[in-house]
Amino acid sequence: QLEAMPEEMARALRHGDWDIVAGHMFSKFRRHLHVIPPFGIAQDWTRWRAVDYGFASPFCCLWVARSPDKRRLIVYRELYQAELRAKEQAQAIRLASARETIGLTAADPSMWQRRQDAIGGTLADEYLAAGVHLSKANNDRLVGWATVHEALAWKEIGGQLVQPPRLRIFDNCVNLIRFLGNAPRDG
Repeated sequence: QLEAMPEEMARALRHGDWDIVAGHMFSKFRRHLHVIPPFGIAQDWTRWRAVDYGFASPFCCLWVARSPDKRRLIVYRELYQAELRAKEQAQAIRLASARETIGLTAADPSMWQRRQDAIGGTLADEYLAAGVHLSKANNDRLVGWATVHEALAWKEIGGQLVQPPRLRIFDNCVNLIRFLGNAPRDG
């Protein structure tokens, strides 16, 4: 009977893997493979941040490190909070990054659009004034999804993991973990 069921339901019943529900975007995400306890990341790893602006809905900043051999990506920190203005977000990011060398902070290109409020300028201008320089990210959703799917991919043969995922996430990044496990398929 299990073999006749959809893969996600059979996996949940056979192995107790309830992280993924049918129809979710990131079907390769597995808590036991992708979520790890924090460890000290070596200084020679490349580090960057990714920012998604929000006010009423939370803004998010993720810190990512890549191993020198480019085989491993670690999301090692997140900020996720609502009702912070751009300047406050940038200050929180700068404070959380103290004594780190961050190569790049990628952000949604919409943060460079002129605002019509009394402040004027752009959100990117406000971040810069608070000490965080932003770079425009590629906003193509299909490219982004494909990149995440590739980084989450892993291979198992006969119950043995033969190709681990490139992307791992520290267990203190609870909002990213929740998102990857629950993101609905778009469209």
